Amino acid sequence: MSEIPPDGVMPNPSKNSKLKNIALFFASPFIGLVYAVLLPGKVFQIAMRERKAKP
Repeated sequence: MSEIPPDGVMPNPSKNSKLKNIALFFASPFIGLVYAVLLPGKVFQIAMRERKAKP
């Protein structure tokens, strides 16, 4: 969890941080889609390479 300062007052997040969080929130489904599409193909490619390498 996050640390709470001893005085109990949390610092305000910067506007840049808030904008970055919003951008990541909207981009996350597309990032997940890229992983879901590319990762199985890459695993298959590595498996086929290993299969061909064995005598």
